[in-house]
Amino acid sequence: MKIQIRKARQDDLKAIVDLAARLNSLPESRCLHMDSTRQGIESEISDLDYSFEDTFIVATCDDRIVGTLGADCDEDGACVWLLGPFAEGDECVAEALLQYVHSNLPSWVWKVRQYLDERNVRGINLHKKLGYKCGTFNQQYGATKGEALWQVNEYATEVTEESSEALKALHKKFFPQTWLKADELIGRCGSEAQAFVTCGDGEVTGYIFVSKHSGLSEGTLEYVAVQADRRGMGLGRVLLCTGLRWLFEVKSVERVQLVVETEKKVAQKLYESCGLRLLTTGVAMSRER
Repeated sequence: MKIQIRKARQDDLKAIVDLAARLNSLPESRCLHMDSTRQGIESEISDLDYSFEDTFIVATCDDRIVGTLGADCDEDGACVWLLGPFAEGDECVAEALLQYVHSNLPSWVWKVRQYLDERNVRGINLHKKLGYKCGTFNQQYGATKGEALWQVNEYATEVTEESSEALKALHKKFFPQTWLKADELIGRCGSEAQAFVTCGDGEVTGYIFVSKHSGLSEGTLEYVAVQADRRGMGLGRVLLCTGLRWLFEVKSVERVQLVVETEKKVAQKLYESCGLRLLTTGVAMSRER
């Protein structure tokens, strides 16, 4: 079929959301950097740093939208995260969308990142064909309020001005390549996100950062880390339970999720002991300019 690629227009929004929600609900075509519900996708699009028209493209055939691909831009990190591609029919539609993005990257982009469900075999193979390399495999955990267990004898405390610098140092140490930098993490703390710390002997020994999704009854346990010499003392559970309590009791979310690297078995056992269950496994992929 004859495919044309163009930038999205505002009147394409409904068709794009419909297509993305339908295909992202299927493991064999799922992009894990995007929600799988209409409400979630609409919320994520509205939260993008750039306009909808500047971040999404569509593939059309006889004026009908048969594919779409978006990009979550991280200018500070000089990369973009792909939202899709979601395409009907022949694989050539998805390939055409990706090729269009590769040919029209802003000058500041040096890396394109992707995160796919491991069952999305066609998508993974297509990205490999186009020069993407497979990185870490990550497991996605989740729980509803009724499933999660967060009752403990003590909880971590909210980060303060005094403890913020130590938290920043821990964040840089344990997550040096993450998209959310230390200063931004502290800056986000407020009504929709919060950081908590554990302390001992006058120093910060661990922290957790959690956030509520804007417009959704869902929260994310974004980062959790404990100093190496303080592990095995139950601090990870204290931090995790503190984050769960804040999301479920303070922010009244209905469900939470988190992502952990596959090889981190100790962390996975902790999450499972707090009622979180494995939802899916994803593969991180990237392509340098």
